[in-house]
Amino acid sequence: MRGAPAEALTKFTAKKEKPDDLLYLLERGYLEYEAGHYEASNQAFDAAELRSADLYTKSVSNELASLVTSDKVLPYRGYPHELVMIQYYRALDYLALGQHEDALVEARKANQRLAELSDEKEGKNTYRDDAFLQYFTGLLYEDAGEWNDAAVAYRDAYQAYGHYESLFGAAMPKTLPADLYRALGRIGADDEAKKLADDHEDVADQALRGRDNNVVVFVEFGFTPYFEPVDIVLPIFDAKEDDKYRDCDDCEDKYAGVLVSRYGSDIYAYEGSRYTLDHVLRFAFPEVVNYPYTGVQAEIEAPRDVRIPVQPAEPIGAIMHKTFNERIPKILLKTIARALVKEFARTRAKKSDATLGALINIVNVATEQADTRSWLFLPDRISMVKLALPPGPQQLQIDFKGPGGAVVETQTVNVTVDEHHTTFVRVRSYR
Repeated sequence: MRGAPAEALTKFTAKKEKPDDLLYLLERGYLEYEAGHYEASNQAFDAAELRSADLYTKSVSNELASLVTSDKVLPYRGYPHELVMIQYYRALDYLALGQHEDALVEARKANQRLAELSDEKEGKNTYRDDAFLQYFTGLLYEDAGEWNDAAVAYRDAYQAYGHYESLFGAAMPKTLPADLYRALGRIGADDEAKKLADDHEDVADQALRGRDNNVVVFVEFGFTPYFEPVDIVLPIFDAKEDDKYRDCDDCEDKYAGVLVSRYGSDIYAYEGSRYTLDHVLRFAFPEVVNYPYTGVQAEIEAPRDVRIPVQPAEPIGAIMHKTFNERIPKILLKTIARALVKEFARTRAKKSDATLGALINIVNVATEQADTRSWLFLPDRISMVKLALPPGPQQLQIDFKGPGGAVVETQTVNVTVDEHHTTFVRVRSYR
């Protein structure tokens, strides 16, 4: 998609999607942003926010329908880690338009959404806060001179990153402790600043040096993991015929073949003379698959030949894996419940009409589908770096490197450093 976002947008919008479909709005908002249509991007994301709010009210009829067909009949509600990224891209839209006050509105909405996320009681989800988004909002508040809000956001980010390493294998960016220290100093929280200095030996010096940073670069890598369907077709044999195989002294091999073929489509080629297939159960559920990409690290070359490696900040792919794994028991429970609902309907129909029972079995199998929907255009990871550059036009070179350290892609970005505001830059490698 790199180099042709307008073409990708044209192909995407040619699809006959429902205008109130949340997933369509998320994907369109991102593509509009990539194409440089910042106002159109915000319109799509605004509609996505409204749609997401509407979907908090569950539809009982849709929930019941999903028990006899599949979860795909339900409107897509989005995963929490997807929904919080709306504010990230909306803020970037406003920053690109030079509307800093509107970007601050998105920061406050992000903090509110994260507060709601931390209060949610559903299950035992470990993703209850987003450290990167908290950090991003802190940067926006600091740029606006709102130091109290900046200190709160930096503090929340610092605490959230404390959990990120154990949960998702991601450490906090090295600049965060210094930013928090500087904000604490500005609001007179000296005791807290002293404790932070005890935990980070040179944080005071870093905070002093970091006050001149006026450019923040976000570097996005690859595509987020996606879902593939897992289908298990389970043939169910006539119970009496099965008993014959179990009790038979000289047909172990035949019965072993029956057991093996129950979990695959080759059952239909089975030629046992005493074999009777009663019906078929189909289970379908999603599994997470990583999208391969080559650039795993990046280094930025700024003016005066300064080369700085970016720091990991947001492990979206790891968050997706972790949160999905936590949902697997619930997904399997609903899948099995749906299979039983279908099976009871087939059994009741078979008692009155064997042909009707067979037809219902065919419908049951055909309608069982895994819900593989997700926001595919999200990156797998986001890294960041802070720079101090002179105001005016500047050129940055971003070298993306593979696992062995070789450069696999180079991007050149022209930016105009604002004299009065922090300049936010975003780049992405799809390779």
